[in-house]
Amino acid sequence: MARIRLVIDTTKSKKLANDEYAVMLRISQNRQQLRTSTGVRVKKEFWDDDNQCVIAPKAKEKGDPESYVKNVKLDKLTADCNKKMILNEDEVASMDVHQLKAFLFEKKVKQDTNLFKWMQELIDLKKENKQKSRAEGLASVRNKILVYCKMEKHPNPMLNMNSIDEDWLLEFERWCATTPMRCRTKETMKVNAIANYMVNIRQTFFHAIKRKAISTTPFYDYKIKEEEVDIRNLSFNDLRKIRDEVVDNVSVREERARDMYLLSIYMKGICPIDLFNLTNDNVHGDRIRWKRHKTGEKVSVKLEPEIIQLIEKYRGNTYLLCFADANMNRKQARKGNLKYRYADSGSWGFAINEGLSSIQKSLGIVPWMKLTFYTTRHTVGSLIVSKQVGARTEDSSQALGHKRKGFETTLKYTQFDDERGDDVNRIFLDVLAKPVDSEGKIITLSLKPIEESKPVDTTQPIEVAL
Repeated sequence: MARIRLVIDTTKSKKLANDEYAVMLRISQNRQQLRTSTGVRVKKEFWDDDNQCVIAPKAKEKGDPESYVKNVKLDKLTADCNKKMILNEDEVASMDVHQLKAFLFEKKVKQDTNLFKWMQELIDLKKENKQKSRAEGLASVRNKILVYCKMEKHPNPMLNMNSIDEDWLLEFERWCATTPMRCRTKETMKVNAIANYMVNIRQTFFHAIKRKAISTTPFYDYKIKEEEVDIRNLSFNDLRKIRDEVVDNVSVREERARDMYLLSIYMKGICPIDLFNLTNDNVHGDRIRWKRHKTGEKVSVKLEPEIIQLIEKYRGNTYLLCFADANMNRKQARKGNLKYRYADSGSWGFAINEGLSSIQKSLGIVPWMKLTFYTTRHTVGSLIVSKQVGARTEDSSQALGHKRKGFETTLKYTQFDDERGDDVNRIFLDVLAKPVDSEGKIITLSLKPIEESKPVDTTQPIEVAL
């Protein structure tokens, strides 16, 4: 059975200055003993071995003038050790005396509470889990906070997490909402963009709590503000206008923006970064397969004629599209050839959005929102479940490559039905291919009988699909 006792080491060699001796904690376990210092010193005549305490001075008796402080320290030490042994009785019983000492006096490592340090650890963790896009998002938040600290001359640039409270979060939120995102524009962050930043900061706090670096978070008091997302999808008629009316007197940038926007629509709303980075290795027979950069979810699409036509128009060498071959065609880029001027998906996506902005102004479509490349995902997701196509919500989720939470185990043993997804996408493309008149209505023709012996009911209109 484990026991502890306070004793003084009275051997002559252990005698300290002022005739004092060190008070030791004797640990006994399974007939083995060892001693460890308590940090308290006392004269031999001022030590009460029976009560294990320092003798206090009385009226006619001498004692240690610091007896109260020393006894409080010793009492706390023994109380803490006894508490540990009682609460972990089964575990202590299996230890030897050296293990028991290490268990009783384990030093608590002081955790680093630097916000940026924990953000970096979480970024590395996400990269290990192949969540590259989320890691980049968290890195963007970290860089934003660094800019904030520099511009606002924050008194503590290391940002101790224990010093971040609700007021700091509100001030950072205000700064994000009023400070332009780029030097060349006055555009500031939207409410939901700021909310996304706050979610990343909150995740960092909970990660640090999980690792026992901190014990609380300011997000118990601070509430993340969000607003309802505006409608970002186009109608079939808007898509037909982009396809059919952006033909004559258009710039090279507008032509490419139109083609890439339609290609993304045809490929189930593929994201710009995924489309830009497609290579010839992603082509498998009559299909294109890729993993979403954001989630790592596998997506595939059948090579329909509409897709093949646009890919052949912009066919690349190493990459599926020529735009991503910039690093191999620097000479062409210097000559001003637009095909080879994009070094990454970001600059390419920015150029596409500039072209889409010009198209939006010339066509006068969706005036309530800004037409960008990303609206293809909202458009595909909405139109697939529309009345014209009539697909299920699950089909929309599959097309967009969303993670299917709650079915992770089932999906390990299940192969998703590509054929159904292909059928849904073909129906969607067929609806989009139907011609419309100047008022936006689908053109229908009534056919006359070809042979008298085989009359045709002319009261029933027949839709002509291109």
